[in-house]
Amino acid sequence: MQVHVIIPSYNEAETLGGLLRDVDRILRGASYSYQAVVVDDGSTDRTAEVMETLPSSISPRLVRHPRNLGVQEVFRSGFSSVMDHLSDEDVVVVAEGDGTNDPSLLPAMLHKIASGADLVGASRFLSGGGYENFPFLRHRLSLAANWTYRTFFPIPNFSDYTIFYRVYRGALLRRAWAEHKGRLFESQGFAANIDLLLKVRPFIRAADQVPHVYRYGTKRGRSKMRVLRNILANLSLLLKHRSKLGK
Repeated sequence: MQVHVIIPSYNEAETLGGLLRDVDRILRGASYSYQAVVVDDGSTDRTAEVMETLPSSISPRLVRHPRNLGVQEVFRSGFSSVMDHLSDEDVVVVAEGDGTNDPSLLPAMLHKIASGADLVGASRFLSGGGYENFPFLRHRLSLAANWTYRTFFPIPNFSDYTIFYRVYRGALLRRAWAEHKGRLFESQGFAANIDLLLKVRPFIRAADQVPHVYRYGTKRGRSKMRVLRNILANLSLLLKHRSKLGK
């Protein structure tokens, strides 16, 4: 089983190096073969230069956008870079480059894939998970969005629809990729993450999750989310997928 770790990054110079070192230490320590793919979405800081300071044994693949294109295009670039050589037995991890996703959860998440799950999420809604130092408005919007998606698009044993931190079985992604002819990311902004989830949903045989504390205080710099734009994108996504259910 090859593990592909896609790391979306935009001005993450302060956290990216530490994350890549932690991922390498944890996955190698658990005897996993892996390849990290860093998608640099037009960073204006030293994000790309950080890659040059890493030990040669880590050697992540770098995909660079000439300018900031947004989450939709980051996901498109990251997943496109692995789909051509992704096998059914492989797995794809998505972890944010800003330090908010705990890499120590990876062995437990990968073990659940090996035990039969097609999708494993890091969930803030399980016992032991939660939000830490999360902005009040963002927290309320996150709770509302997750409740809405769980209500209209339930996935058994899965609760956190908006977090990026997930592990996908290769077979699941390959089926959805073929069904949608590669068009898994049609929504704008952070809604692209949920668009992906809803498109793989029909092919999920079993999902699982691990508790995750989202420590917002580890983030460096300003949030990349534009709240109003994100709300509108999610409303559009919700209506589009709800209309498909009615057909």
